[in-house]
Amino acid sequence: MVLLNRKAAPQPSFSENIFNGYPGISFDGIDDFLSISDTVLGTNNFTVFAVARGSATLVTVDPYSGLFGQRFLLGAESNGSNFGSCVSLGSNGVGVFDYQSTSFFPFEAFYAHAIDTTCPIVVKYASKSISMYFCGTLVAGGGTGGVPSPDIVAPTMIGMAEAGGPFEGDVAEILIYDRALTDTERATVESYLQSRYDCLPVPTPTPSPTPGPLRHHHRHLLFHRRH
Repeated sequence: MVLLNRKAAPQPSFSENIFNGYPGISFDGIDDFLSISDTVLGTNNFTVFAVARGSATLVTVDPYSGLFGQRFLLGAESNGSNFGSCVSLGSNGVGVFDYQSTSFFPFEAFYAHAIDTTCPIVVKYASKSISMYFCGTLVAGGGTGGVPSPDIVAPTMIGMAEAGGPFEGDVAEILIYDRALTDTERATVESYLQSRYDCLPVPTPTPSPTPGPLRHHHRHLLFHRRH
């Protein structure tokens, strides 16, 4: 289990009944964020799922920069020479950036499109090669994760990156697997999210050979009020 720990900035607010009858947490786009525990959730090979809605507009014109005009649903902190994966989400697109120290490597994947529905977002790193899916469809990919030498680790922040870019919107659920899932495994998780949150139907991909078990090696961040 991964704990979410409060740091110096205010916590996001808890909201009931905002995702198909389920609750979520809302980020103000100013200074709200949560920090995931220091445990490394994946290195070079990992898969991230998110159900969220971004309400701010991203900068989606070239050159993309993680330091300008982005809203990080998932972010990274400094981790030595390693890069950290960051996912920017707005009402007009979603992008993936790799962060190191005080700078971002140029964007690795970007999907500039009106995002006016709740739909699973998936970012998969397989030996640093990035694939991004929206509503079960591959929308961007082929990036090699920046440079070949340093490792790339899974996101460690929710709602912001260390360098800024506060997220504005709502988050229902986040799952992080510490390996690159097969297409069949990915579709299984997407179908679960689609059914739970009444998203658009997710297409069934061509099965991949011998998928591994899904019940292990992942971290599940599901938001609910503690009684």
